[in-house]
Amino acid sequence: MHKLNLLRNNCYRTAVICFIAFVFAGNTFSSESQLESLYRDLGDPDQEIRSDAILALGEAGDENAISLIIPLLGDKSILVRHCAAEALARIGGKEVRIIFADMLESSSVEKKRIGAAGLARVGAYGESYNKLVELLNDDNWQVRWAAVLALGQSGNKNIIDRIEFISKNDKYKKSNDSFPVREVAVSSLKKLKNEIKWWKTFAETILVAARRNQKIYLLFYLDDSIWCNKLEKEVLGKPDIRDLLGDYVCVRMNPLKCKSLADMYNIKGVPLTLILNSKGEEISRMNGYVDSESMKKYLVESLGKSVSINKLRNEFKNSPDNTAVALILARELMDRDSYSEAVEVLSAIINNDMLAEKKQEEQALFYLGYCTGALERHSDSIKYFNLLVEKYPEYAEIDKSLFCMGLSHLALGKVAESCKTFKTLIEKYPSSAVSVSAREVLAKISKRKQKL
Repeated sequence: MHKLNLLRNNCYRTAVICFIAFVFAGNTFSSESQLESLYRDLGDPDQEIRSDAILALGEAGDENAISLIIPLLGDKSILVRHCAAEALARIGGKEVRIIFADMLESSSVEKKRIGAAGLARVGAYGESYNKLVELLNDDNWQVRWAAVLALGQSGNKNIIDRIEFISKNDKYKKSNDSFPVREVAVSSLKKLKNEIKWWKTFAETILVAARRNQKIYLLFYLDDSIWCNKLEKEVLGKPDIRDLLGDYVCVRMNPLKCKSLADMYNIKGVPLTLILNSKGEEISRMNGYVDSESMKKYLVESLGKSVSINKLRNEFKNSPDNTAVALILARELMDRDSYSEAVEVLSAIINNDMLAEKKQEEQALFYLGYCTGALERHSDSIKYFNLLVEKYPEYAEIDKSLFCMGLSHLALGKVAESCKTFKTLIEKYPSSAVSVSAREVLAKISKRKQKL
């Protein structure tokens, strides 16, 4: 019984860590006993245990672990070395930036490549930027590739001409006739030319917004979040969105590196967009990834008016049959983590059969599944997601519904049902971002079973 519980708990912890990458941002391993256990695992002879511990510390953003992870950049296992670099990039900060910059001067091709790739994640400024420019002439194509990637992330438009030359002239060609350095140069050019003006600090942003009397676009993000990267690339990168953002003072903040600010705005997940007035007071928020049309509508509306949740409550109270208002209110409540109230609103319109449109019922069921899961009412969550999957199999968020269902099964200790759900997700949506996490969870479950 003890072993089964251990399997369930470890698998569920893994599932939650994967889910965090898409939904939640926070310190997963916060207690001293948990951290000490991970520190011990760094010296385990099993490379996979060392790697898991390294990544967990990186996910937790534990700055105290930096000195312990640095020696593992020289571990005999390439898996451990790469996990160590990934964890340092997740933790970030000045100390990590210096570590990666120092690696650029190594005679080792691997260290130079890892150092450059790391700076692409944590930022390259001053001397580290200059070192990256020098690496554009490196003999090894992988080093050149990483240097181009990092310079593309730098936002420094002075390098555009140099990268444009590389995009047409780098000579390395793979056996499949592709030119990887040229390809990353093309991507870097697009990023550099389409760069949004992001202010570096929140204090600076407030000063600029006050001086210009403009609203603030505040984006909470994580570098390694697939949905954050997808939002920046596919939504914020569009010309019409960039034009709209020109009317805001824009700033990006990593909640793991500015915890006081994240606490002040009650940040529970990424990506999260906040619209603030010039004093830094919240006007509205939009949680998670949205498509470009939704973002465009949101930015246009935010320039002209604010969202008042009390006003929405009154509208719903006076017109309880207005399902459009009910769904907007539910979303606003979810963004504020008021899941219990959101469930009351959604249950009212579901139980009273007030949803005339298919799209509204789809959305209501998805919201109910999400909210009840967040409230740890996992049986209810599974019920709503099952109903959604059976009744509306073409719904756009079915992949996320299956993933959440799998997590709820794990929370209830139903490992077999969880595996079945994750396998269905992977089979039907192999290219979905959440399928990546589903595969990781299944791999962990399989590994734990083999050890029992």
